[in-house]
Amino acid sequence: MSNHLDTSTLSTTAVTTDSNVPVNFDNKPIIWDKNDAAIAGALHQFGLWSKRQDRFETLFEFHAYSNRGKIYMDTVQNYSFITGAVSGTHDFDDPCPPTPMRVAKIVAAATAAKTAPPTFAASMGPGDSNLYIVNPMEVRKHRADLLVSLNHVFGKADWARSETEKAAGNGLKYLDTLRQRAAAASIKDRTAISAKFDSVKRSGILGSLSLDSIDSFLLDYEQALTCLPPAQRPTDEVEAQMISTIAMRDPETRNLYEFKAESTPPSSLEEATNILKGILRGRVRNDEIDQYITGAPGTALAAAHPTGAAPCAPCEDPITVLTAAVAKLAATVDKIKSPGRKDPRKTLDKDKDKTVVTAPRNADGSVKEWISGMAKCKYCDGGHLHRDCTSDKAKEDGSGK
Repeated sequence: MSNHLDTSTLSTTAVTTDSNVPVNFDNKPIIWDKNDAAIAGALHQFGLWSKRQDRFETLFEFHAYSNRGKIYMDTVQNYSFITGAVSGTHDFDDPCPPTPMRVAKIVAAATAAKTAPPTFAASMGPGDSNLYIVNPMEVRKHRADLLVSLNHVFGKADWARSETEKAAGNGLKYLDTLRQRAAAASIKDRTAISAKFDSVKRSGILGSLSLDSIDSFLLDYEQALTCLPPAQRPTDEVEAQMISTIAMRDPETRNLYEFKAESTPPSSLEEATNILKGILRGRVRNDEIDQYITGAPGTALAAAHPTGAAPCAPCEDPITVLTAAVAKLAATVDKIKSPGRKDPRKTLDKDKDKTVVTAPRNADGSVKEWISGMAKCKYCDGGHLHRDCTSDKAKEDGSGK
């Protein structure tokens, strides 16, 4: 049971290296949002992954298992289908049933049409016995692997455990159950995923148009698109028009986009996005050139580096920087030494060795007497208070202060 319900990597956006985990084109696990109406969209992504990785294609096409140059079959009759002696087409959307069921269906159809049924192989052709091996256990194991991979996407559903038990290790049976649940999704489930997609599409890009903002929007768009069943997804032309609308809303982009789109009209999301990104990259390069020449970043660079970490400007000559700093300091000193102001450097040099003393005072707060360390008399430079000076200069002043 635990082998079929491995949920260790479910609902994550981290890049994975586990070959059993279905991933999107960016190598990130396929995410299903637990809405039954979104099952079909998630299964569509699962099928694309299986085809890219050739993970379960032999099982879907022939109910067989290809591994290390060997093809394991459930019965020898399957040899006729795999080699093309008996025609028949199956794929992810219509998986091949076990060979006995497939043979019985063909024979019944031939009987109903009153025609002779095809002849099915009773043994392999000369030299093929080493390549084609009848081993139903290997096929069953591969079906169990399919169940594990499906539960990497759907294993957190509240019904996953019970449906996994019912499947009994048969991933094809579990896949059929998933499709039945998708078909039975309620109108509320369907409305929810449609509203989510419409909201992302309608919101477009908020703020300035840049390479980062278009990438962020496309990521949200693709995630919302994954929830939609293939039949409900917009056409290539509609997606191209969506990107064109985004480009035409931006005053700095619309004219150049219109010119390029008129020259080569985009017919898909990818083509329209390539035109728009080409314009945005050009704006960034123009600003980089301007910055290297003038030292000032432009608007496109600021948008491309929203945290303020724009590419550094060319380094200035250190001698030039130092000369400018010395000149600025000299101008400051000259300003300090202007007429009527003392040079603070000299004041500091003069007073740096002085000891600060506290003058003795009377009860009314007046200075009682002169002590060493206090300022000397302003009239005669003597060691007494100004008011106690008896020099002629003090008498002429008459203030006694």
